[in-house]
Amino acid sequence: MAHKKEVVLKYLCYLDDIEIDEPAGLADLEISIARDEKLHGMTFEASTSPLQFTGTAYLYLKNKKQTEGVKAKVIFRAMVACDNYDYEELLSGRLNFGKYKESCGDVCNISIPWEQDSCAVVFNARRDQKVDMDGMFGVDGVTPMNNYAGLAVETELPAHELRVAADGSVAEEGDVIDLSIFPPTDTNDFTLRPIYAIERSANINETQLNPSVFAASDNGLNDSVISPILLLDEVIDCFDDDFNYTIRMKGSYNFNYFSPLGDDNITVLRLIVGKGEYPSPFTILHSQDLPFSPNSAVGAFDYTFTGTTPLNQGDGFYAYLRMTGTNVGIGGTVLTGSVTFDKETLADIEGVRSCPATQAELYMVHEALSRAAETITNGCVRAKSSYYGRKDSEPFSFPNDGCGGLRSVTSGLKIRRAPEDKFFASVKDLVEGLQAIDNIGMEIKDDQDIAGRSLMIIEDLPYFYRDVELLRHNAIPKATTDTEETKFYSKVNIGYKKWEVEAVNGLDEFNSNRQYNTSIDTIDSTLEQTSVLVAGSYPIEITREQSFADSGAADTKYDNEVFIICLERSTYPYGLLKVELGNITNPQNIFSPQTIYNYRISPLRNLMRWYKSIAAGFANLSSSENKLFFSSGTGNLVASGIMTDEDCRMESVEIQENQNIFVTQFRSSNDYTPLWKNETITYDYAMSLAEYKTLKGGPYGYISAQCGEDGEWLKYWIKEIKYRINKGMATFILRRKYE
Repeated sequence: MAHKKEVVLKYLCYLDDIEIDEPAGLADLEISIARDEKLHGMTFEASTSPLQFTGTAYLYLKNKKQTEGVKAKVIFRAMVACDNYDYEELLSGRLNFGKYKESCGDVCNISIPWEQDSCAVVFNARRDQKVDMDGMFGVDGVTPMNNYAGLAVETELPAHELRVAADGSVAEEGDVIDLSIFPPTDTNDFTLRPIYAIERSANINETQLNPSVFAASDNGLNDSVISPILLLDEVIDCFDDDFNYTIRMKGSYNFNYFSPLGDDNITVLRLIVGKGEYPSPFTILHSQDLPFSPNSAVGAFDYTFTGTTPLNQGDGFYAYLRMTGTNVGIGGTVLTGSVTFDKETLADIEGVRSCPATQAELYMVHEALSRAAETITNGCVRAKSSYYGRKDSEPFSFPNDGCGGLRSVTSGLKIRRAPEDKFFASVKDLVEGLQAIDNIGMEIKDDQDIAGRSLMIIEDLPYFYRDVELLRHNAIPKATTDTEETKFYSKVNIGYKKWEVEAVNGLDEFNSNRQYNTSIDTIDSTLEQTSVLVAGSYPIEITREQSFADSGAADTKYDNEVFIICLERSTYPYGLLKVELGNITNPQNIFSPQTIYNYRISPLRNLMRWYKSIAAGFANLSSSENKLFFSSGTGNLVASGIMTDEDCRMESVEIQENQNIFVTQFRSSNDYTPLWKNETITYDYAMSLAEYKTLKGGPYGYISAQCGEDGEWLKYWIKEIKYRINKGMATFILRRKYE
């Protein structure tokens, strides 16, 4: 049975380097060890009432206040020894002169609270502050930043091929053209085309499904020209392949065509599909004569024209009805009547746009994280991550490229090569955006290489839950077990917040967002893990293409967003980095799968990386009831395949973006098995200074605990510990380890 341990503590206290008497209030010290519930890392904090300083300490602090005011910086440091052990540092922190209080009488004292004065405090205060990723100095404007080779790496961005089209049909009520719109004229020819009022897709430059000129007369002098269905008028030629087309012309005509001389002057009534610079040079792809009689024409038509044709820069694509007459009288030609295009009249012209590759500055994730942390702390915090690190990453390298090591971030301005191509990002944006993808955690710990500095450690979930026993607590006299209701999820939102584009049909984009339901229907709780980073091939491509546009005409929708782009090595393991395209075997329902970006971080794969956190709420992993059920989503929900690269691949079979997820889709049980159960145990137990030191040195193992003398031994992760050092006791709040 656990008993309170009698402890004899001895303190050595300092203000800066001056040894002082123990201040009043130090004996009430309580140290808390707490796990960040979102990022899983541990923090160690000491809470005290304001400390009261007398004697030498009083004089020193009074002088500091008089000479430096509230900006005075005095470090209070306490060393402690238990029984015959050597002294070791208990705490070190800055005194807050903003709360300075002085009392004088028989005994003068200064009451002033202690607070942490570490890199972590500054880091936490500024973690949401955006920084210039190209900046040369910290936020103080003085501290120089490390110029890592992984920052602003000039990298080729290949094209993601886009399916573009002019696809429309005539309005439900049809399209009736009254021929009285033509005034009497001595021209021979009249041209009419449908208005495709219903647009399904219109994403080729100068698409004119709803034309500016739908009827024109032509006397050979090129006075007026009808509008093409599309005009290939790109700033840069992005079309090398043929266009497929389907044109249906259905309708009727009833008109008179005469001149004052009354000649029989109808020669041709013709449906034409053609291309080129109308009227000349012009290539007729299809031509269909319609019935006519002298001076008038009455009839119906329904013809469908299909085929494939190349279009050159400046070419238009046309489908029209043309009336050509001869022997026009001196008084001119007069038309009366109408032409009707029925609602089934349609035009569907599709092509593939693949613009030339461009260059952009990309920032490797490991270096970008460190640059953001170093800037806000003026070099006091560096990043270290084996998950996002590489063989050649900085400021730390690793034996192997991590699962997230070949990823980069950048801004829309960088992608489109804007004249002012800035890239601003905060630690908060980067970490939260990456966490939604990779289910990572973070901690701030002392930098063992540089005294007084800290490291921002970012790793995947198992780093923070290690199968190592830290302490054993037997025969706990009293403990309370609670269910953690908020950690059970009925819904999960996953994917990317921003993915839509306007210039092309982005519904083929699979890096969009999804909602999943679980089998837990008694608790209404949502896990929100939709990334703020932009990963879609379509927004990347549309933003990239803006580099061809005049800067004043460029689409700036994504300028200040943070993009993530997965890379690969040209040769392994030390090859140069390039954009990873494709990486998909047996692709289905994906346009141009060989040119897609970021397949390895699709929403479904992000969900698989989050599965072990969600499945902690399932009573039985092997039950078919306990799976993640697809509920809704946006974009391309039927994209499917299996990732070609087997390194860090979680799926064992081909998966589709809208399918349910169960344990049978995973390659390894380690990828889906939870690390904890959603229950906690709370109890008081004796704790020595040596045990505290053990926990501080490595807090991510488990504590074995036995409730009562005959209770079952169970394993628990640390959630929170409140250690009262002078009493040798602690309150333990632990989370059950999954076994």
